[in-house]
Amino acid sequence: MISSLLLFFPIKEVFEGKSKLEQQFGISIPENIPFLSNILGNTINIRYYAVCILIGVLSGYILTLKLSKVYKIAGTVIDRLLLGITVFGLIGARLFYVIFNLKIFILEPISILFVWLGGLAIFGAILGSALYLYLYCNRFKFNFYEFLDFLTPGLLLGQIFGRFGNFFNYESYGGPTSAYWKMYVPQTAKISENVNQEYFHPTFLYEVIPNIFVFLFILWFYEKLTLRRSGLVFGLYCICYGSIRFCTEFFRIDALRFDLPTRITFSVLDFQTVYVSQLCASIMCIVGIILVQKRKNWNTSVTL
Repeated sequence: MISSLLLFFPIKEVFEGKSKLEQQFGISIPENIPFLSNILGNTINIRYYAVCILIGVLSGYILTLKLSKVYKIAGTVIDRLLLGITVFGLIGARLFYVIFNLKIFILEPISILFVWLGGLAIFGAILGSALYLYLYCNRFKFNFYEFLDFLTPGLLLGQIFGRFGNFFNYESYGGPTSAYWKMYVPQTAKISENVNQEYFHPTFLYEVIPNIFVFLFILWFYEKLTLRRSGLVFGLYCICYGSIRFCTEFFRIDALRFDLPTRITFSVLDFQTVYVSQLCASIMCIVGIILVQKRKNWNTSVTL
């Protein structure tokens, strides 16, 4: 039912903002979920951003459970992995974001804990999750590469659902646009008061759509990719997601960035500002290529 609404409800009306929805359908999109806030009391607000993250975690967990039955992995193993990966992933995602926004958090350090307001970096989440997975596999003598492959579909599905939190938090948007699929951003959510526009590129959606195709591709060929070789699925994920993220960063105006001490000039390259996500995406692609090259001829028995 929900998926049908997402597919057939006119995209233009969804992205044209609160006023448009209220005028035509009497629908408004509050930042918090009213009925849950009323149940828990006015002091506790449940934000749609947090719900999208939760849906992402649960959907990834459910898919991983289904895969675990195919490969006969104990449910207790999945539960321990989910808990550890979620905790390490959230910590990594938050720390990654904080490190590149120190000027903001130095003024109000307590706000580092306010993760429900946004500010989670997917690359930090991947690093944190991978660290926990490595420690877990090393302790219990599991094949690290096989578990990377095993968890990748759930990770990607979680990313797809979690990204919609950016819509409700008005994050990850691009420059002003009048395109059919434009995204409404209220004045209070704009990163610059000088931008006198209401509608922007929904950059998060530009990432979600190709990720869906990558997800379907991985699921379709999952058995062939993991039959005798481990690490290929995660390697392909790194290459595909790294490429997608590198391209979508060109559209974003709220991207994390830092300036180099000196300008870099080499051949056709001429820049001084480095976009953090593009740098990480490039590294991710390189890691993926190395992993695929290293593991493609590596035969291993499936001992999950």
